[in-house]
Amino acid sequence: MKYIASLLALFALLLAFAACSADSPAPGHCDVEGLDACIRAGKDAAECAASAGCSQASAASPLVALGGTCAGSADCSAGLYCEIGAGAIASSFALDHTCQTASSAAIATVSTCTLPSALSVSPTVITYTSDGLTCSVYQPTSGTGLPVVLALPYGGFVSQFAGNPDFVSYGKQLSGSGKVAVLCNYTKATASVSGTPAELSDVRCAIRTAGTSALGSLVAAAGATYRGSPSRLGVVGSSAGGSLALMAELDAEVAALALPDTTAPGTYLTPLPLDTTTCNAGTGSILGMVKVLVAAAPPVDLPGPYGYGASAFPTKASSLDYYAGSSAEPARADALTAVSPALLDLAHPYPGAPKVLLIQSSGGTTVDPAQSAAMDTALAAHGYRHSRILAAPLMCGTTPCSHPWQLAMGGNALVGNCTAHALLNTL
Repeated sequence: MKYIASLLALFALLLAFAACSADSPAPGHCDVEGLDACIRAGKDAAECAASAGCSQASAASPLVALGGTCAGSADCSAGLYCEIGAGAIASSFALDHTCQTASSAAIATVSTCTLPSALSVSPTVITYTSDGLTCSVYQPTSGTGLPVVLALPYGGFVSQFAGNPDFVSYGKQLSGSGKVAVLCNYTKATASVSGTPAELSDVRCAIRTAGTSALGSLVAAAGATYRGSPSRLGVVGSSAGGSLALMAELDAEVAALALPDTTAPGTYLTPLPLDTTTCNAGTGSILGMVKVLVAAAPPVDLPGPYGYGASAFPTKASSLDYYAGSSAEPARADALTAVSPALLDLAHPYPGAPKVLLIQSSGGTTVDPAQSAAMDTALAAHGYRHSRILAAPLMCGTTPCSHPWQLAMGGNALVGNCTAHALLNTL
């Protein structure tokens, strides 16, 4: 009986060892997809790393060098961070869960400054798409090769209008600071016109127009002298405009797929062309065109919701249905997730990637400040040079303001105004 019992114990031990071996990765092999799924399930990073056979820094383990596999930034050597995608498609990207070079320091905050006065000029109106979308171009009266700022208006994806008086005032203030301001309209979502992917396609086209010689040609065709340089392009987007700008320039699939080409060290894979046939500037890539990106109160987690329908941020629930092109689930959530920059995998900071400034008022009533905080976290996780400014509550007349982006607002918005102004002056 003792012999049989010993055999049974040995058999049980062998079964346990086999089960353990089946569940464990091969020695020296990191199961990146398993690690990714474990971390997304909210489990402890160290436990996930151990179960997936990936390194997790400790007193007894060496730090990982550039390009090595990591579970978190604690794994990486000094000056490196662990590239971890924020979305479900992250594990498909070659850099995911590898140690990469951290970006330079955060953008410096500027608390006080003398803001530019508005320049009394009339715009040159150009049409940048074959279906009639327009931009109003405000320019200084002299100079050539000047910085260009593409300004994308707010409007909850359904009512944006570049001709809003406050937006026009902003364009004239930019001109007063020696820059060419390009205020562009983009598709408005309605019950019969889906905002996705049309609005993002429009914004990508606007970036390509302002970032190439196309804008100069269109301005000249309208009978004016163009004074800007396409190589000195910045983008300022407010609310919906900021969300679209972040998607257009930073999302790994939409912006660039700017991943190293392993077959040719030092080179990058060919970026995606524009996903539109209506762009008068053509359909080439926009990779690296934008040098500075300022997003004021951008909604970045749209299924959240970012305010539409939430008790603390009551706005029109139908707007997101129109933007998504559906009110039925899961189609609605899927469409909104696909245009939420904080939920998707951002491109690793590619050569020429923009510096990003997020600005928001803590007292706004249309966009939850948690939205820009989520974007701040996503940018940090991918090594972008960026900063987030959360301004103290401020009022627009009798209404709390969410978007402290206008250069003339002053007051509690001054730190955001001055920092954005200083950043645009680097173009």
